[in-house]
Amino acid sequence: MPRTHLTVHFSEECWLFLRDLEPAATPAKLGSDVRALLDHAPRIQVSTPSPVLRYAVDMLRLHASELLEYLGATYGALPADDPRRRVCAQCLEAIDDGIRRSRLASS
Repeated sequence: MPRTHLTVHFSEECWLFLRDLEPAATPAKLGSDVRALLDHAPRIQVSTPSPVLRYAVDMLRLHASELLEYLGATYGALPADDPRRRVCAQCLEAIDDGIRRSRLASS
């Protein structure tokens, strides 16, 4: 997998979900390098179209793919009526968006 850099912008709700997610909540394991990226990401203000608090995480596409796999397994492990499934889906969309933007930028 290429060592392409990308940035993922997580909503505050998604960020809190990632921060509070119990490692035992999913059968997948999240690598220590990806956990370190999440632990050190800065908060930023996004001003368009409206000011929204976002957490920007710079990572390699390899790390984004690992995080996608981890959150996909988490999503699948959560009960269908669990409200965290909606937040997890938002996190997955944010990662997909970051990967898509990096592909557009590199083409």
